[in-house]
Amino acid sequence: MSRIFVICSTPANDIAESRTRLALKKDGPIPRPQRVGRVLTVLSSFWILATNSWMQTPVGYEVIDGRFFLKDWFEIVFSPSFPYRLAHTVSAFYVTTAFVVLGVGAYTIRQGQRLAEGCMMLRLALWFLAIFVPAQIVIGDLHGVNTFEHQPAKLAAIEGPWDGGRGIPASLIGWPDAVAERNLGEVEIPHLANLYLTHSWDGEVKGLKDFPPNQRAPVAVVHFAFRIMVGIAVLMLAVVGAGLVLMARGGGPRPDRLVSVALPDRYLLRILRADRRLDDD
Repeated sequence: MSRIFVICSTPANDIAESRTRLALKKDGPIPRPQRVGRVLTVLSSFWILATNSWMQTPVGYEVIDGRFFLKDWFEIVFSPSFPYRLAHTVSAFYVTTAFVVLGVGAYTIRQGQRLAEGCMMLRLALWFLAIFVPAQIVIGDLHGVNTFEHQPAKLAAIEGPWDGGRGIPASLIGWPDAVAERNLGEVEIPHLANLYLTHSWDGEVKGLKDFPPNQRAPVAVVHFAFRIMVGIAVLMLAVVGAGLVLMARGGGPRPDRLVSVALPDRYLLRILRADRRLDDD
């Protein structure tokens, strides 16, 4: 194991001095173009996700002679799945950015460069993630409940039950066989899918067989993509939990561990080299 830098566990007066040095280096408030750019980034996400959400849960239209005609622009923009998809996606790119900051901060501390700045980056990112990662999971659950209500065929492909009913188990792993209409080598937990889909022990859930084959999503793609997403969420939560535990035990996270999971070294090197070129300019 490489050497562990303990700059984040320095005495409080040293941390205060580090914060003072960082404050003195600031060139005043954030320039207006940068503030405008951040607002426009969120606005662009708004309209992109509004369009995507309408295609997922279309409302506010009528079909005449096989053609779509708009009836209500407000319903079209604010379709049933839009608020959940917007919150889930926007919080996701904030979480992604925070993990980049966490990884870069840990890497700089590990390399013994700009220790005060790296420690500040690491601490701020970790506390931010301690709030936003659990919030992201809660928003994802609410989005799933919305999908259960408005897109039951999509949810059936995500969860993978072929037979609907009450007391549906959660499929942890298994290969969906669309021809035989069953999951091969499945490992499941009884009633768990009912619990997080309907928030009740015996709520009714539709299975894939409740929908015609031509109305089913590509089950294997959706099924495994969802499990990869959940696995990443669990990994993020574990990283944040480990960082908080290390801070509580020793006064500072262990950069040599956090850097290995926060961001691969090859991406960190590219970011740091780009930052150095900007400083030289």
